[in-house]
Amino acid sequence: MRKAKGLAQAPLHEVDNPMTDQSPHERFARAWPGVAQDPEALVRLRLAFGSLPETVQRYLARWAESEPERARVAFWGFSLAGTAGFRPLVPMKGGFFRMLGPEGAQCLLGAVALSFPEHEGGAPAERARLEETLDQAMGDRAYVLHIRRPLPDGVDAEPVGRAVRLWLQAIDRGEWYGQNAIYEGEGVDLEITLTGSRVGEGRRARVFTQGPVVGLDRLRQLYEGISAVSEECAGLDERLPTVLVIGAEPRWTLTQGHVLQTLYGLPAQVDSGPDGTSSYYTGEGHAFFADPENQHIGGLWWVQGRAPGALEPHAWSHLNPWSVTPESVPRFPGWAFTPRGVGTTREGLTSIEMSWSGGDRAWSLRP
Repeated sequence: MRKAKGLAQAPLHEVDNPMTDQSPHERFARAWPGVAQDPEALVRLRLAFGSLPETVQRYLARWAESEPERARVAFWGFSLAGTAGFRPLVPMKGGFFRMLGPEGAQCLLGAVALSFPEHEGGAPAERARLEETLDQAMGDRAYVLHIRRPLPDGVDAEPVGRAVRLWLQAIDRGEWYGQNAIYEGEGVDLEITLTGSRVGEGRRARVFTQGPVVGLDRLRQLYEGISAVSEECAGLDERLPTVLVIGAEPRWTLTQGHVLQTLYGLPAQVDSGPDGTSSYYTGEGHAFFADPENQHIGGLWWVQGRAPGALEPHAWSHLNPWSVTPESVPRFPGWAFTPRGVGTTREGLTSIEMSWSGGDRAWSLRP
């Protein structure tokens, strides 16, 4: 296994906080909703947190005050790495941690926290207020509403209603051709389409509401998040095998297909075998793992609280078949997407043989 050489420890001013009466554990717990009010969870958190080196404790406590989601993701990563015999040594530049494993093996662990809207079309109250305003503005004209982006908190629906009434007046005067219009402003992005029919008295004009199609936007967030952390890793003195631990607030909403496409490339064909293995053939599209700049990344670990504010996560992983040091990457015994080999077919497609291993994604906190 590969050993570290010359990696710089983060300067003390980056990990120390101003004088405070609270311990690092107390500051860390305070930033964890749900745990701070649960005595049993606090005890378990204190035991696990207390097993970390003091420099790591101070770093996490400081992080929890500015980036609490990222601090929780790193803490979960330490717990998962512990099952493979790895533990954090010191915080590094760029928010990484140098990890020490069996027989002196070392790797880097980086944490990524993504934030997705809890409600894809906006908060229910915000959306209902907007829909009511548009229903009133439309009168008896049947229409379809497409909310193209999640509504911001505290959205003011009245400007939208006024714009729609002016639009309908323009249609009646023959100054507007077509049956649809787009509204953009103050964080609101809508498309309204008239069906050409009228509704009876007492009936709602809106036929239905289509929420935003968020898959591509969330893929972009995922790719940008892991790419930024990978670039931070490239700035260290030496590239050790690296694991990125990724968490999402409030929950993951990406499909498995989206994730596989981002990491391994757009599939041209997928064959499943009876033994739980599958062959994944990619012909085009960028694969994050295959990029030479990312081949020091051995895998991605995905974490998510079992419930909002929960102390313990669900966890699963995807490993990198192009990793330059795959044997040096810690592996926790859980649900994992494990590549067994990479080849090329006669048609020029990249062939990746993979298998799923493990079962339950639920994890117990391990000091």
